[in-house]
Amino acid sequence: MIITLLNRVPALALLIGAVVLLQIHSIAWWSEYDSQTGWLWAMVIEAGAVWLWAARHWYCNLIAVFATALALIVPLSELAQPVLDDHRQAQSAADSLPERMTTQIDRIASLEASLTQYNANVWRKGMDVQIAATQAQLDTAYADLYALQHEQQAPAPTVISVWLPLGMQLIGVVLLQFLVVLTTRRIFAPVYVDPVIKSRDDEESAPAGEAAEGFSGDSHLPEWLASREAQREQATRTAQAMVRAAKPTALHPAQDAAATSLP
Repeated sequence: MIITLLNRVPALALLIGAVVLLQIHSIAWWSEYDSQTGWLWAMVIEAGAVWLWAARHWYCNLIAVFATALALIVPLSELAQPVLDDHRQAQSAADSLPERMTTQIDRIASLEASLTQYNANVWRKGMDVQIAATQAQLDTAYADLYALQHEQQAPAPTVISVWLPLGMQLIGVVLLQFLVVLTTRRIFAPVYVDPVIKSRDDEESAPAGEAAEGFSGDSHLPEWLASREAQREQATRTAQAMVRAAKPTALHPAQDAAATSLP
């Protein structure tokens, strides 16, 4: 029995590791909606799923399917949401790039016109300050235009580069959830003990008085062993009866003499 329990230690280690990894994402997701008890939501749902899978009743396992699905969807959503948000923002920026470039070019033209007008009136008091401020705005506008042009020339991210990392993470989460279910079933499976080994252990651990009695009484034997001994005794008695029936019956001395005197 001890060896059977020790064989379940690796499954226990896998179960703990899988639950910890899933809880990191689950707690983060639940805490966004309930900052005070979000961690409790995540832990109770996962613990409930483990307990329901360990129950080994069909109705408990049916409820465990829904608990496992909820425990799986939460980390999947927490992993996928940032990637989807980045992809949505990148798509929106690409669609609005022509409009932003046009706006920036118009702003540069307006600033250059203002700067030309200010230079024509440089002799006025305080105009040099206005010219310096407009020149700074113009430099910033050109820098923004160069950034937009660089963004326009940059290659768009491929579908594989966007979805492959996300797909690998999702597959990993699903694998972890399968590990939780399978290791739970393994750890809480009934412990099978060989009846022969159990009987031998019971005999070795029996008190000295009971050991001296041996197998004289069926009360000291396991039920299966007592039944086997009864069948063996019945077979022995049947065989002895058949042997006795097969032996010839001994004759009386007078009958024996009469039989020998016959021609």
